[in-house]
Amino acid sequence: MKVNPTTYPVSWYRDRNLEKTLVLRPPYQRKPVWTHNQKAYLIDTILKGYLIPEIYIHRVTDSKGQSIYNVVDGQQRIRSILDFTGGEFSLVEEYNPEYTDYTFQDLPESVQKDFWGYIMQVREITDASEDEVRNLFKRMNRNVVALNPQELRHATYSGDFIKLMEDIAEYEFWSENKIVRPNEIRRMNDVQFVSDLFISMMHGIQDKTKEMDKYYEDYEEKGFPEKTKWHRLFQNILDTITAIFPDVRETRWRNKSDFYTLFMVLNEILKECYIPNNNYKKINRDLMRFSNQINESTKKESKVERFSKDILAYTNAVTKSTTDKDRRITRHKIILSIVSKYIRKA
Repeated sequence: MKVNPTTYPVSWYRDRNLEKTLVLRPPYQRKPVWTHNQKAYLIDTILKGYLIPEIYIHRVTDSKGQSIYNVVDGQQRIRSILDFTGGEFSLVEEYNPEYTDYTFQDLPESVQKDFWGYIMQVREITDASEDEVRNLFKRMNRNVVALNPQELRHATYSGDFIKLMEDIAEYEFWSENKIVRPNEIRRMNDVQFVSDLFISMMHGIQDKTKEMDKYYEDYEEKGFPEKTKWHRLFQNILDTITAIFPDVRETRWRNKSDFYTLFMVLNEILKECYIPNNNYKKINRDLMRFSNQINESTKKESKVERFSKDILAYTNAVTKSTTDKDRRITRHKIILSIVSKYIRKA
């Protein structure tokens, strides 16, 4: 692997992007996470002629001399520049009062010209395999950029298992039902939550993400031959949740800890049993009554003696250390006892 210092002007990135030879998000890169203010601050830095951190690019050239440029480090910076020159966002008063709310097209022509000519420091990588580049990216981000655990997994693994987790995380179900928030999606915490559900579905209730990396490593090494089978069960559980709670986003069951519990209860049930269609509304009714009592029990003025042992135990298990295995098991047993009266043997 060779790493050579060089420079490119801003216009070079625009040109490579237009000819579709610039790959902003290779497989190991994380999702875009920058906010409007962060993008505007970068643009202001360029407009004022200050230095920005260097970019790492992996150039791959084929036998015909055609090159592809994979952005190893600097995706957020380059994407912000391209978005700004494309009119996707404007400057903010906090950083550049002279051009408040200006898009690139609103800037004076002389300023636009200087912007296109701004020189960016680059480390160009050649003669490197994808594994070598992945390892470089992982090492750089461990020491420089605070990647969270799931972003590191994204940078490390590329097999069928992680691809399925990321595909499932793209389902509109999660955002439509307010189970994940936009900032969680940007940092791939939605993928981590899906992974937690999926691994628990296959291997039983887990303790936080303690064993998650172990499972990722195993499926990367051994493959994931039963992908279709488990994916089908996962989808069946989501469909059943939707059948019980068509408006789950309006209930406490959209909260991750409660959703995890409901998901795992249905997982246990659907492996050997089924729920008759006419029982969905009954389960909805009982779980809503239960959740209303949970909500009441958390109020400061509520008296403990008003509530059953199950209500108090669930409340305790859902208000602190919610992803600990023991607390998950406590919640699981209580909700299973409510739902199990409405199931039938397959």
